[in-house]
Amino acid sequence: MASLWKSRRGKSSPSWVPTGPKDHAAQNHCRTAEGSAEKRTIEFNGRLIQRLSPERISSFGIVYVPEDRGLFRELTVRENLELGCWGRSDKGIEADMNYVMDLFPILKERRNQQAETLSGGEQQMLAIARAFLRKPKLLMLDEPSLGLAPLIARNVCDALVKISNLGTTILLWSKMRSWRCGFPITATSWRPGGSS
Repeated sequence: MASLWKSRRGKSSPSWVPTGPKDHAAQNHCRTAEGSAEKRTIEFNGRLIQRLSPERISSFGIVYVPEDRGLFRELTVRENLELGCWGRSDKGIEADMNYVMDLFPILKERRNQQAETLSGGEQQMLAIARAFLRKPKLLMLDEPSLGLAPLIARNVCDALVKISNLGTTILLWSKMRSWRCGFPITATSWRPGGSS
């Protein structure tokens, strides 16, 4: 599914709700013309999650890649990817690490570089790769193509299709109506105070 926005005002607020706003100001930011987010329910795999902490929500397999990518800029590519595996104890870590390196070969070349030295497109690839290593059931991305050259945006799009084909549900927000990545999408156009 993709949400396509008409306005920058409040654009990211729906993604704040499922990932658990941390403070009262964020909760207020999530209010709509129809009522507050606190009065609604959000269910994921049969669980009510709207009042849970971000850490608890993440444990259910919900992973969010913010517009600014959320990388540790002083750490290397490899170190950022290893953080994506934090908390995992399964035997698939090495295979998943090899998968993201094959998915984004440039990350393998740049594995010893600091994240802040990467181009914008490379940083987006790193953010998606790190998110994949969390083994998400639901992967949410805010403006994954923003500021990327068309060819890089296409590569990111192709990678998301491959991740989707592995069984991961993908929810993305984008202002680009043409950026549909080749998999079935329900497009929702939002405006302040409601949607259409």
